[in-house]
Amino acid sequence: MKRKSNKKLDYIVSTLLSLLFGIGVFFLIFKIVPSPEELARLASVQAKELIKKAKSLKITSKVVKIDASDSSSFILKSDGTLWATGSNLSGKIGLRDEKSTNNFTLVLKDVVDISAGDTHSLALKKDRSLWGTGKNKFGQLGNGEFISTPNTSQKIKLYLKKFGLFELKQSNEWIQLLDKTKNISSGWRNSYALSISESLMASGMSVKNATANLTNFESDDWIQVMSTASKVDSGFYTTFVLKKNGSLWARGQNYDGQLGKKGLKTSQKWTKVLSNVDEVSSGISYSMALKKDGKLWGTGWNQMGQLGTGNSKNSDKWVNVMKGVKSVSCGGAHTLVLKSDGTLWGTGKNDLGQLGLSERTGTLSWVMLSKNVIEVSAGKYYSLALKKDGSVWGTGSNDWGQLGVSGNKTINTWTPVFK
Repeated sequence: MKRKSNKKLDYIVSTLLSLLFGIGVFFLIFKIVPSPEELARLASVQAKELIKKAKSLKITSKVVKIDASDSSSFILKSDGTLWATGSNLSGKIGLRDEKSTNNFTLVLKDVVDISAGDTHSLALKKDRSLWGTGKNKFGQLGNGEFISTPNTSQKIKLYLKKFGLFELKQSNEWIQLLDKTKNISSGWRNSYALSISESLMASGMSVKNATANLTNFESDDWIQVMSTASKVDSGFYTTFVLKKNGSLWARGQNYDGQLGKKGLKTSQKWTKVLSNVDEVSSGISYSMALKKDGKLWGTGWNQMGQLGTGNSKNSDKWVNVMKGVKSVSCGGAHTLVLKSDGTLWGTGKNDLGQLGLSERTGTLSWVMLSKNVIEVSAGKYYSLALKKDGSVWGTGSNDWGQLGVSGNKTINTWTPVFK
């Protein structure tokens, strides 16, 4: 865990030294030589005033967003600094190498939003420029840079890449990808970016044809896939788009009912699946949608109880599972819900302690996990929660150091990991 530098103390010391210098100059000019006791008294008075003023200053740097993924975590602070810990394979957290870390480390500045995918990450800066780092095998960074670039057309290069003959170059450090962006989402093997003009751009696997075929024709450059949108969430073979009128649209795989459209295996085109939606989150083969009235709806794979219906039956249609909800986050097979009263609830798999239930047994129904929470983020096998006092708590798998706790040991109960 990183310690904040004592800026207040530095300010007091430097100002005090300046004052003492000024007093000395004054006495030299007027040829007045004060006693050592008088100098000490004057210094003491000035120091007390500075300490009083420093105490009145408000600390502006606090945690404003947390984001858990497969095996790495990000924390965004109000001063725009982005901190990361965990797996750095393929340069996913942007440390200019592939060495992982189990301590939150500063990786980028001037950031306002973060979205971590499976093997790559996206960050949105204050100037609305989009930055990315990590694996690019499927074109998910959208920079079109090949490891080996033959003297052939782009179409032929992409055709050869389908068969593994050429591979797109990954990035071990943060690079700029787009500008004029306002919303981002890192998918499993693709990326989505919503422009200021509200057009939805995408790059990577299955952004032209929503199939689960790994050899599907990819795009290594950003292309427009929808003319207008409000928010986007790209998950495991599924992508959801929320429009301003609250309508939820989706495309991708529906074998387990994760789109909530009965009888449909795969949707190649954008299909309206729900109305009056305020937020959406997707896990592995299941989805959760929060409506504007605070009611939470779920659909899809439920064998681990991740829908919170009280049973382990899959659902091929949207079902109401909770009310009074403020936000929701889906993990691999567990779900976290933040209620309006600040209580944190969870359901689903807990074999690695991802729910923070010490006995490591899962649940088919919602269980209250914590209080005084303002934001949650479910990783694949672990969880993060931001509390009112600005502290970040975590539980679950820590094999890559994704919880920011040394030792890389799995944690079964909620533990403070960053402040």
